[in-house]
Amino acid sequence: MKKIFVYLLTIWIPVYLLIGFLASCEKSTVEENTLSNQAPPSNNAVKTGVVGKWQLLEFFQDMGNGQGNWIPAQETEQVTFTSAGDFVFNGKFPLSLKQFDKYKIIDGSHIQLYASQSDEQAIYLFKRESDQNLLFNPVCKENCSRRYSIMK
Repeated sequence: MKKIFVYLLTIWIPVYLLIGFLASCEKSTVEENTLSNQAPPSNNAVKTGVVGKWQLLEFFQDMGNGQGNWIPAQETEQVTFTSAGDFVFNGKFPLSLKQFDKYKIIDGSHIQLYASQSDEQAIYLFKRESDQNLLFNPVCKENCSRRYSIMK
């Protein structure tokens, strides 16, 4: 009886631990899951969706517990996407030191910013929430979303 008990423990404990470990895994950002499930539209349709001059409206701040809030922007951060693939920003853009000046649509929810004079690049998620708003955030472990409003 003791041998059977020891045998069951050596088999079932690792199985239960493996199941528990697999069940506890989840992606770090909900936006990435939601955005990547969409069928990618044509490059021109997406490009038209981001083309324009955008003003930072608010950013999402989370202390890592999933209970974050949208905080109104205090800075006058602006970004511009041209139809020719140029990316322009004012000095308030967080990645301004990277000197990004170009962009390329990867798919319906990912955009690559890159510098034409160096190897610097970054991948961002984006989503047009409405005619007026663009959700734009780097792919990162924490939620670092930024909401921009189109400028007229």
